[in-house]
Amino acid sequence: MVQLEVERKFVPTIDFESRMSGFHNPCRVPFPLVGYSDDPSKWLIYSRLPDKLVRDTYFDLDNQLAKNGVWIRRRQELVVSSLGYTSAFSYQECESWQTKVRLGGDFVDSQVEEIEGEREAEVTLSEHIPGARLAGLATIADLRTHRRTWEVCDAESSQYVQAIRVMLDTVSEAAVEGTHIGVFRHDVGEVEVTTEVEEGTDKTSKQITVDSLRCVLHEFMGRHGRLFPEEPKPVGKLSAYFQWVESTRASSKNSSRKS
Repeated sequence: MVQLEVERKFVPTIDFESRMSGFHNPCRVPFPLVGYSDDPSKWLIYSRLPDKLVRDTYFDLDNQLAKNGVWIRRRQELVVSSLGYTSAFSYQECESWQTKVRLGGDFVDSQVEEIEGEREAEVTLSEHIPGARLAGLATIADLRTHRRTWEVCDAESSQYVQAIRVMLDTVSEAAVEGTHIGVFRHDVGEVEVTTEVEEGTDKTSKQITVDSLRCVLHEFMGRHGRLFPEEPKPVGKLSAYFQWVESTRASSKNSSRKS
């Protein structure tokens, strides 16, 4: 099976934090929003999932993958419990190779095919850069993320998808060694829905599927606009990181000239 992922980013608001961050028990809770009636069909239902500590190392070769809408990363993930959870969660650590191939959208409103596995990453790499191997790629970003996650739905969206996931990410530059966290820091929210299709499914069918899911996602976020505002415009973690790198380089050059 192949996973298709539709995602839209947002800037976390105080309203979101005050309404959702206070609930730590992993259970589904109906929560009518301000301005809504007591009609249960208008309620937002959600459950808090365990937090994750994630380290993503991204690879490319002279930007050849990125310019073709392909991202290859090695992910190290640690599932942890959050402060305030009444139930204890065991630590679960895993590492995997992940490949994302863009089907549509941009860095803020994206539709991708996500492929798991080192062998699969090698195959995708060779399709875009013949003769290249994972071992020959350069590291372009090494990021550490503290991720908070909720599963959410309402009466309308539950007719089309089982669950929508909302993630709040606090991102920093991962250190080469030890636990030091670099000066880069970025906060961004993501609303995501996924589905699976059979291997070999043609691109047109995949596109029809993600277009349908995108409509469900956009309509859901529109119904709960106070939690997921369109303004200010969000910036994805990779975009924010590369902007920070360029800004840091520019500052270094200016300092060198002055000295």
